Amino acid sequence: YWPADVHFVGKEIVRFHSIIWPAMLMSMGMPLPKHVYGHGWLVMDGGKMSKSKGNVVDPYLLAEKFGVDALRLYYAHIAVPFADVAWDEDAIVTYEARMERILRTIDSLKELNGTDLKDIDAWLISRMNTRIDTIRDCMYEYDIRGMANEVYFEALNDMRWYMRRGGSNKKTAQKALDIWVRMMAPITPHIAEEVWESLGHKDFVSIADYPEYDENDSDFGAEISEEYLESVIDDIKE
Repeated sequence: YWPADVHFVGKEIVRFHSIIWPAMLMSMGMPLPKHVYGHGWLVMDGGKMSKSKGNVVDPYLLAEKFGVDALRLYYAHIAVPFADVAWDEDAIVTYEARMERILRTIDSLKELNGTDLKDIDAWLISRMNTRIDTIRDCMYEYDIRGMANEVYFEALNDMRWYMRRGGSNKKTAQKALDIWVRMMAPITPHIAEEVWESLGHKDFVSIADYPEYDENDSDFGAEISEEYLESVIDDIKE
């Protein structure tokens, strides 16, 4: 996989990989990485996880306990660019529950079989289109947490709001799911592949094109209207 678009390294070895490693590559006539990203540490009890300290966790055991995708989502959503992150195994349970909630929502969307198009249908497709644009910005900024938040929290809210508002169009649901599952593939690939197949696709979602922003799908008027309605409902609840 070389040359790398982004070379991820621990913050303690940024100097080596920014100076010495490029010099070694140049001496061999090898291409340089386009970017070097120094990520923070995963810390426990106030210190860096280390074999010598004996405070490491076994990812294989965690994967067996929580599932690989829930674990990957946990890592992605706690990731803060250029900062250390405290390890919290208890928090993984909430991400496992979130994946289960997402799967239940997907099942509900797959059962929709309406044919009427409503204003809420234009809203959902526009909303997903806006999410695509935001997620791509997060990617360019290496904001993994921001990307995970858009895909697994905000997009889930969008799907639930669509059904709550009476959305039932089969084609709208299929298009939204097609976009949503491709959004999930980088972080939760196993579940994404299972859902992708259940949607009738014969290929793998891992080789499908990531969703692209399409200005023809944008309906800012619909988004503003629904945002206003949500704010009114929130005010009434208060």
